Amino acid sequence: MSEASLVAKDVDHGAERYRRMRLAVLTSVASKIVRLGSQTVIVAITLQHLGTTAYGLWVTAVAALGWLSWGQAGLAPGLTNAISAADGEERLEDQGVYFTTALTLVFAICMGLFVVAQVLLSVAGGTIVGLAGPQAGVDVELRGQWEGFLQIALLLALLRIPLGIVESAFVGLQRVHVLRLFDIVGQAFTVGAAALLAQGHASKALYLLGVGLATELFVLVAGMYLVFKLRPSLRPALSKFDLHKSRQMVSLSGGYLIIQVASYLVTSAGTLILAANHGPAAVSVFALTFLLYQMASGVWMMFITGLWGALGEARSRGDWRWIKLAQRRLIWFSTACAAAFALGLAVFGNFTLTLWSSGKVQAEPVFLLCMALYTLVFSWAVVHAQILSALNQVWSQLLAAMGNAAFVLAFGLWLVPPYGATGLAVALMAACALTTAWSFPLILSRTAKT
Repeated sequence: MSEASLVAKDVDHGAERYRRMRLAVLTSVASKIVRLGSQTVIVAITLQHLGTTAYGLWVTAVAALGWLSWGQAGLAPGLTNAISAADGEERLEDQGVYFTTALTLVFAICMGLFVVAQVLLSVAGGTIVGLAGPQAGVDVELRGQWEGFLQIALLLALLRIPLGIVESAFVGLQRVHVLRLFDIVGQAFTVGAAALLAQGHASKALYLLGVGLATELFVLVAGMYLVFKLRPSLRPALSKFDLHKSRQMVSLSGGYLIIQVASYLVTSAGTLILAANHGPAAVSVFALTFLLYQMASGVWMMFITGLWGALGEARSRGDWRWIKLAQRRLIWFSTACAAAFALGLAVFGNFTLTLWSSGKVQAEPVFLLCMALYTLVFSWAVVHAQILSALNQVWSQLLAAMGNAAFVLAFGLWLVPPYGATGLAVALMAACALTTAWSFPLILSRTAKT
C-alpha cells in the first residue's frame, strides 16, 4: 500500500471518529437537557416527599457507600481501553472475551462486597450520623429511616457496578450516541415513576428504591440491545472467559482502582466530615450544589466521553497527529465551558437551589463563589486526567491523585468544623490547585512530546 493510500486511510478513520463524536455530542446535549429538566423535577419531588432531614440522610447514605464503586476494580475504564484498542485492530472476538471477562470479575466482586458492606454497616452504620450510643433511642423513626436508606443505597450501588461495565463497552466502541438515546427515554420514565410513587404516598424507602431502579433500568435495556443487536460478538458466555486476559485487565485496571479510591476520598469523605460535624440537614446545601455542578459539567464532559474510545482506537493505529489536534481542541473548549458555568453558578446558584427545593434550601454567597472557583480548577484538571486515561497513561497520575485526596482530608478536618459547607468547598479547591491542576497538564505535555 502506498504512503498516499495510508494517509487517505488515516483521514477516513479520523473523519469517522469525528462523525461518531458529533453524534455522541448531539445526543449528549439532548440527554443533558432532558436530564437537567428531569433532575430538577425529581429533586423537587424528592425533597417534598422526604423532607430536608430525610433527604440529607439519603445523601449521606449514598456517600457512606460510595466506596462500593471500587467494586469495578478499575475494570470499567480498563475495558474501554481494551475494547477500543481491539476495535482499532479489528479483533472482534477479543472484544467479546474482554467483555465477558470483565462482567464475570465484577459479579464475583459484587458478591464479596455485599458481605463486607453488611458487616461494616452492622458495626458502624449508626455512628456516621450520630445515631449510635445512648442517644440512639431518642428518635427511633429517624434511626429506622437511616438503616433502611443504607440497605437501599447498598442495593443500588451494587447494581451500578455491572451496569458501569456495559456503559464502558459503549464508550470503547464509540457508540455513546446509542447509550444516550436510551438515557433520554430512561429519564422520562424515571420522572413518571417518581411522580406516581409520590402521588401514591409510597413510603420513603419504597420511593427511593423505585426511583433508583427506574434510573438504572434503561442502562440494562441498552446492554441487551448492545449484545443482541448492535454487536453480537460481545454476547457474554462462560466459554469466553479468559484467565490470561483477566490478568491483563486486572494489571491494567490497578491504577484506575487507586484513582477511584482517591476520588471517593475527595468527595464522599468530605461529605461525611460535613455530616458528622453539622448533621444531615447541612449536607443538603452542599449536595444540591454539587449535583448542580455534576449536571452542568456534563456539557463539556460529553466531549471527553465521546472522544475516549476514539483516542484509544487512534492510539492503536498510531495516529498521533489526530490525537494531538483532538486533545488541544478538547482542553480549550472544556475550559471555556467550565468558566461560563462557574460564573453562572456564582450568580444564579441560589436561584436554582431555591427553585429546586421550593425555598427550603439556600446557600451563602461565599459558598457559591468557592464552589464556582472549585468548578473551574477541577474541570481544568479532570479534562487532562481523562485524556491521559484514554491514552493508557494511568499510573503516572497516581501520586497527584493520592496527594489531592490527602489534602482534602487534611483541609476538610481543619475547615469543615468551623465553616461547614463553605469550608469543604475551600478544602476541595485548595487541594486540587496544589496537586492535580498543575501536575496533570505537565504529565500530558511530557506524554505528547514522547
